[in-house]
Amino acid sequence: MMYCDHWNLLFIVLPKCGTGAGKRFFNDLPGTNCYAPKGSDKYSDHRFCAAGKEYNTKHFKGRSIGHATAKELCEFFGREVFSTMNTVAIIRNPYSRLVSSYFFYRRIHLRKYTSEAVKRISKLPLTARPSVVVQNFLTIIACGFTKVVPLWLYVIFYPYKGMKSYISDVNGTRIVKHIARLESVDDDLTRIMQRMGVTINRTAKLPIVNPTGYDKNKSYTPESWIVKQIVSLKLRDDLQLWYEVNAEFEEETIP
Repeated sequence: MMYCDHWNLLFIVLPKCGTGAGKRFFNDLPGTNCYAPKGSDKYSDHRFCAAGKEYNTKHFKGRSIGHATAKELCEFFGREVFSTMNTVAIIRNPYSRLVSSYFFYRRIHLRKYTSEAVKRISKLPLTARPSVVVQNFLTIIACGFTKVVPLWLYVIFYPYKGMKSYISDVNGTRIVKHIARLESVDDDLTRIMQRMGVTINRTAKLPIVNPTGYDKNKSYTPESWIVKQIVSLKLRDDLQLWYEVNAEFEEETIP
């Protein structure tokens, strides 16, 4: 999560959806604060500043702040304040995101990750530890799972947390005002800022980091008809969101 006082802009970060590109783009805006504590420019999943005040995991009931959902942030700031913010998120093709998560977990070294996780948790305040322990435990389970099963089994059985859940309220209603697509993130974020009356003059393209190491030129579409149907049902809400956002950009008039 990132907040920019100057533009009252809240960037809601979805896992495996161009976090690095989004951070790079919004870091160039004046007043942006990447959930960093006062007097520091370092990122933190457990502390951030907004409107001159510092908040930590105590305010989020011990949960990590970095990938806080729109629902959680709405509850935290209050619906009245949240509704005044220029909320932004980045999504991507749902199946591409699922494949990316598979290779992301698969490349993690389990023993090294577990050791580092223990060290990280030991340095956290007690209030932050329970949720972080659960998150790390689930990551370890996912890592072990991807190392022994093929991709098609992963896409069927992995408990996928949809993108829609990050940008919707408890009723499933979208509450994030602006949504960009990772596949065209430069143009989309620039157009979103234009909607807010901000002109962005970028010459360099945003880097799309691929830490998972999978081959982007290779097709990972499942060959089995049954697997395709299962995946379609599993990603149904996110596919609908994906089509909606694509339609919104196609219908939008560029000034």
